[in-house]
Amino acid sequence: MKLRPQLAKQSETSSLQTFVENDRWVLEQKLDGHRLLLHYGVTGLLQALTRNGTPYTRKLPAHITSWKSPTGEFVLDGEFVDGTFWAFDVPVSPVSAMTATLRERRALLEQLATLPDVPFRLTPQARTFDEKLALASKAVIESFEGVVAKVTTSPYRSGGRTDEWVKVKFTQTVDCIVLDVRDDGKDSVRLGLAKPDNPDRAPDTTFKLVEVGRASLIGKEKNGTISRGDVIEVRYLYVGAGGRLYQPTIVGKRTDKAMHECTDAQLRYVNKAVLEAL
Repeated sequence: MKLRPQLAKQSETSSLQTFVENDRWVLEQKLDGHRLLLHYGVTGLLQALTRNGTPYTRKLPAHITSWKSPTGEFVLDGEFVDGTFWAFDVPVSPVSAMTATLRERRALLEQLATLPDVPFRLTPQARTFDEKLALASKAVIESFEGVVAKVTTSPYRSGGRTDEWVKVKFTQTVDCIVLDVRDDGKDSVRLGLAKPDNPDRAPDTTFKLVEVGRASLIGKEKNGTISRGDVIEVRYLYVGAGGRLYQPTIVGKRTDKAMHECTDAQLRYVNKAVLEAL
């Protein structure tokens, strides 16, 4: 299979309001998993490819690999998240092709979803103003990574990025220094960043550590204890007053990054625009 996943361009969060108000666009929930193309052939065998076009080597659940489509050969595009495949497009099928519009392909995907024992779930899609506003608001409140805005008339472009698919990310990530662990008597860490005394000469300058918030440790030490002085990746919604992170969540330890690299220059201040737009 020579097909490659179509990729979305990155957009600033301040553009969200345009996508919500314009009927040309739909919004889909952005999922953080393994991007896969699932190719169900005429023999019933499944071929799974990554976003780079290479075979997916990890084991997929039997309900995905053993399913045989009664409608013939087709390709699903989506995200594999925690044992579930979330489909958002069907670029190839017996009755449709990549030249079909997104609206037409989505209608076909929804028909496929009614078949017995289908191996996927539908990625949530919002079409009307009220639906889009509700999805965007839910994404912000529940700290989703973001949404993807798509033009309803767009074709599927194999392997390319297009202005007709746009990622609107609500969360950012930053590499933080663990200043303290459980110093407040709770399962949490105090997060810090290095602030260079002379940014123009970094890293050949002195630094001071600035606290930027706290994050929960609950469920975050499965792959090793987090200790004072460690570097950890943290996901956050936006930067609040005084440079503190709003809704920081620990992603995991970073053993490949030094403390002096964890500077406040990593912070992105645009995300609060999401809340203001809604």
